[in-house]
Amino acid sequence: MIFKRILVSLFIFFAFVFPKDYLSGNIILFIDPFDMSNFILDIYNPNSNTDIQYYSIMLDGSCNFPLYQSIPKPVYIDRYKSGTVSQLSYLERKQDKYFDTSISLKKDVNLSTNMLLQVESKSIKTNISQNAFLNYKKNTDKLKLDVSYLYHYEDDPDTYNLLISNNASKEFESFNLGVDAEYIMKNLLFKSHFAIQTSHVNRFVYNLDEYEYDSQSVWSNIYFDYSLNSKIKLHLGNEYKKNITEDSELLTILSNDNYSLIGIGVEYLANKSIELRVGSNIYSDIYKPFIDFKYKLDKIKLIFNIDNYIDDNIKSNDFGIEKYEMDLTSNRSIGIDLNYNIISNSIKYGYISNSTLEYDYVILNGLYDFNKIMFSYNYSKYFNNIKGSLNMNSYLHYSISYFPFKDKYTFEIYCKLHYYQYELNSMVNLLSLDIFDGGTINNVKLYNFDVGIMFEALTFSYKFKNGITEQLLNNTIKYSPDMNKFGRFNYIEISWIFKD
Repeated sequence: MIFKRILVSLFIFFAFVFPKDYLSGNIILFIDPFDMSNFILDIYNPNSNTDIQYYSIMLDGSCNFPLYQSIPKPVYIDRYKSGTVSQLSYLERKQDKYFDTSISLKKDVNLSTNMLLQVESKSIKTNISQNAFLNYKKNTDKLKLDVSYLYHYEDDPDTYNLLISNNASKEFESFNLGVDAEYIMKNLLFKSHFAIQTSHVNRFVYNLDEYEYDSQSVWSNIYFDYSLNSKIKLHLGNEYKKNITEDSELLTILSNDNYSLIGIGVEYLANKSIELRVGSNIYSDIYKPFIDFKYKLDKIKLIFNIDNYIDDNIKSNDFGIEKYEMDLTSNRSIGIDLNYNIISNSIKYGYISNSTLEYDYVILNGLYDFNKIMFSYNYSKYFNNIKGSLNMNSYLHYSISYFPFKDKYTFEIYCKLHYYQYELNSMVNLLSLDIFDGGTINNVKLYNFDVGIMFEALTFSYKFKNGITEQLLNNTIKYSPDMNKFGRFNYIEISWIFKD
């Protein structure tokens, strides 16, 4: 019974909290029911595909490639509980000969160290995607170490094409290594993050038919915190990224650029309620102030923030990749977090500005836990577009889960509804290196539904994408006139956890 409660808690955590943290609160643009071409957009700048961190590895978003399939699926395994635990997950839709299998194993090395292995394979008649991930995690009083490696390969099937009159299939292979280290001394905290991705891409684009290129991205971030006393800390940090792309056929360098963003600041903790961090970011010869102010009460937290970061993207022309563009971006925001026993909400109003864009945004997030019913939502709205153009006006995702017999029996029955709405200003172009390609406003609405049963170590669910029937919660979903519509899709999923 205790293990069942733990499993239910983990299910709720991954169902509501994990997607937001795991993908840094970004927008998942669901393009197809097999999840082969889903993009992950920056929630603050929906024009951009964003870098994704999974443990210590990084996946490069600047190339505007759909990264969703590259990321291993979440596992219902608590890394901080001792013991050997494995998980088998299996998805099947026989009608399309669709199979998606994941095997995960968590193994303790000693009291402070464990390892996680994830192996995944997806097929539609033939194998189309593979992931192999290994993570080493060590936590002691003074040292935290995370070492990760990911191999990913995908090759879209010939039998399934997202476009009506063109071939949008793609092939992608990547090798990713990442290391996170945190070392604590008496008054000094040192953090370091290093990651490298080497990849090969073969995709169809307009004017070029098949376009092949190789790329390498390197991230190297270093941070120092020095405590002068219990109230004052000094901060010094540097964020570095290098991107190299090469034409695979001509062996010519298409881009070879890097950026370094330095941060120098001081943190003041007045008391348990007030926290202030101020300083300056330095990029090339540009200085930008940053501020992070938090005022915490029992149930409420007020936040004022000025943050600076580099928005990086590959820009293309009629001949393929033209250049690697880096833009120093400022994000000014004010927000309120409300947390009660069964309700948590956050509201943020902000302003984005860089050399090409200037606009306001509002982001709302919430989670309501009414015992048998849980409701969560994420909403973002972009407006007052003073400079440049945005490809999205708003994004909404909400989910409702119902547990009719919660904590009554040795099993749990549940049903869950997910709703996604994208208010777009541009069409999605799968034959472009820029994701969006102008056109008319297109609003997309998607309903997904799950029903299932959870035992102590076994979860069985039946899932529906884009409606339950052709009449119930089904919509015509097309991101462009040349794209095949997002069909109604249902499948079974089984997750089985084994404890040593």
